[in-house]
Amino acid sequence: MLTELGVEQVVYLTGNHDPRISNLHWLALMQGKVIITHGDFLYRYISPWSKRLRHCRPLLDAILAEVDLVKLETDFDYRLEVVRHCCGVMTVIESFTRRSLVCRAKYLVKEFWPPTRVLTILKFWLTAPRQMCFALAQYHPEAHTMIFGHIHRPGVWQREGRIAINTGGFLSILRASVIHIEGQKLAHHTVEQDGDDCVLGAAQCISTEQLPSPPR
Repeated sequence: MLTELGVEQVVYLTGNHDPRISNLHWLALMQGKVIITHGDFLYRYISPWSKRLRHCRPLLDAILAEVDLVKLETDFDYRLEVVRHCCGVMTVIESFTRRSLVCRAKYLVKEFWPPTRVLTILKFWLTAPRQMCFALAQYHPEAHTMIFGHIHRPGVWQREGRIAINTGGFLSILRASVIHIEGQKLAHHTVEQDGDDCVLGAAQCISTEQLPSPPR
């Protein structure tokens, strides 16, 4: 499909459901000012909202017991490689489909039961942007923007002089989004889905020239 569209180069980054799809875990663009990564490194247990975490927690603890804690907090590549090992023992969760109202209803019931899980998800939705900006300052102090996914909540947030952008996801109850970078500007587009067709919707433009210099 990309070849038919005339795309000359495709770069794949790993995520928690496909931890070995590529050797690249993150990417720097715009002279290192924009960092792109999946975002699963943000949490000790990768997906702390997962209902199946209790089955994987002992395996994750065993991996984390062997890591260099100082290096984990200072070396981004090392941290993401550790995360790849952790993702390898996580149980794959069923995906969501929009094809019918029945499938959608079943997905909602499965994902939001028990009710306390909703509160857990909301907690991470609310705290992820600030945490991601702090992580950006910790690992890439020269950068001002982090583009990530993982929490499946699309949006653009400015925290502590930096920007966190989440692209949502196609396999979730919220919309996916696309980031278009041209020159010194980023555009955050929603994706409108009509059956099997997808088109770019409204855009929120972000000029990096207007951003303050990242604090150090």
